[in-house]
Amino acid sequence: MFKDREEAGRALSCLLKKINIDTKNAVVLALPRGGVPVAYSIKKMLNIPMDVVVSKKIGAPYNPEYAIAAMSEWGDVEINVYEEYNRNYIEQQKKEIEKKIEEYIQKYRQGRKLPSVKGKEVILVDDGIATGLTMLCIINSLKKRKPKRIIVAVPVAPPEVVEKFEKIAEIVVVEKPDFFMAIGSFYEDFHQLTDEEVIEYLNA
Repeated sequence: MFKDREEAGRALSCLLKKINIDTKNAVVLALPRGGVPVAYSIKKMLNIPMDVVVSKKIGAPYNPEYAIAAMSEWGDVEINVYEEYNRNYIEQQKKEIEKKIEEYIQKYRQGRKLPSVKGKEVILVDDGIATGLTMLCIINSLKKRKPKRIIVAVPVAPPEVVEKFEKIAEIVVVEKPDFFMAIGSFYEDFHQLTDEEVIEYLNA
């Protein structure tokens, strides 16, 4: 149980220190909103620049909360291979998701593009992974931009998800519980962050 996201980030930082990151050639990219406080602690403890990278899920037609696909800010789409959904529906949703992604970029980065990650060590941070579809989407998008290294850093994730990610990137996880209900159940304070809180972390 973590007290809050910042404490989880400090625990992650201790593990990241053990894997020989070139901090002068690294960047921490947080998935908003929950990943931002976690990344902030890593930024402070490892002295690595921090920014946000955006990926949004595409919800099922009958249940918008259930992700059938995810789209990165570069326009790449990752489809949940376990579901047989009409690709036309996903194409239709892409325009709406593009608008939402652009709103996040305007809010959190004042509309600017991400700096180049070519040749850099990229640490991707969230407050936990459940299914990992949005994270997977970002990883595949980043690989096209030729970073030197991609490290997924999260406080908590189920073992089967960690095993899946180990095949496509380095992954650092503090807790890998066999019984995994929801990310929030591993935090004392898991409140929904406001845009103002996210911006405050990014400007700190």
